[in-house]
Amino acid sequence: MAIEQSNGIQNKAEQALKSGAEHARSGIEQAEKKGQEAVNKLADIKSDIKEVATEKWQDVKDAAKTAAQNVQNQSTEALDSVNEYVKKNPIKALGLAALAGAVVAAILRS
Repeated sequence: MAIEQSNGIQNKAEQALKSGAEHARSGIEQAEKKGQEAVNKLADIKSDIKEVATEKWQDVKDAAKTAAQNVQNQSTEALDSVNEYVKKNPIKALGLAALAGAVVAAILRS
């Protein structure tokens, strides 16, 4: 009878050990699955951030190109306007240039 009880206890212990091992394996598998899901989500987030950053960088480059083109256009218009004024009013232009030169010379001397 003691042997039977010992065998019964041993069987129960083995069953408990097997059940615990299966439960541990299941927990590990779930943890691996959750870990892989987290890695996948992080990869998606990284991809989204890269996409948004690329779009914003392109927006900045486009805005800079537009601003540079606007400055160039305004400079060209101003130069054309000055050239037209000088052609229509050469004596006034010469007088204004002389006056500007005198003002610059006076400033530099002081």
